[in-house]
Amino acid sequence: QARSVLPRCFKLFASRNIPRISTSQSFLLSTDSDKDHAPMTSTQEHKMHSIMDLWNYELQRNNAGAFGMQYILSHPTARIENTHILKATSLFQQIMGFIAGADGLSAAEIELLCDNQQLLCDYTFTNLLAEQNLQNGAKMSDSDLDVTIKKYLTECGAIERLHLISGLYMCLCVAGSDGLGEKEVSKYRVVAEKMGFDKIETDKLLDTYYLECKLITSFNDLYGVPNTNKPK
Repeated sequence: QARSVLPRCFKLFASRNIPRISTSQSFLLSTDSDKDHAPMTSTQEHKMHSIMDLWNYELQRNNAGAFGMQYILSHPTARIENTHILKATSLFQQIMGFIAGADGLSAAEIELLCDNQQLLCDYTFTNLLAEQNLQNGAKMSDSDLDVTIKKYLTECGAIERLHLISGLYMCLCVAGSDGLGEKEVSKYRVVAEKMGFDKIETDKLLDTYYLECKLITSFNDLYGVPNTNKPK
């Protein structure tokens, strides 16, 4: 069972006495359409807390994840209807395992997937089943990968190219949770090529991942958070 990560950034704001706006002042911030704004659903609230957990998790390692996830989740490709969601999720988790397992699966990689499946994949399995999918993917050969990707692309409903971009970025986030090494980058390139991406597109996605790593490092420097990520 993966550990529960307390969202430090959430606790920071929750623990402070932030002045509340009085009723007489509230008209400055309100509009006529405020009454039409529905409160967050339980699913939306769960996703919000999950993003904050992920943010806290990645801040500790100076890796990419939280910022990119928020962008991906707000993009229309994150809401693609899939009639084969269980199959798609299982196959996708195996592809993640192929990349992350290039240098052997770490506890950090397993933990990140199991704790954040609803953000990283289309569906949430039990932690045990998600970990098993990751382990199975780590054992795949290149020929096994060919079969898995073909099934993912042809047997799981309509999957758009932008959806694949989101998926590849999520793979980098999982593989990079303990630091992104050369072996994992090499496996990432193999997967991206088999999905139809050329070198320019593959490099651009990887560069975006590294930019997010630098952004998180910069924020940590501002707030005096030590870098606990050890380069591979």
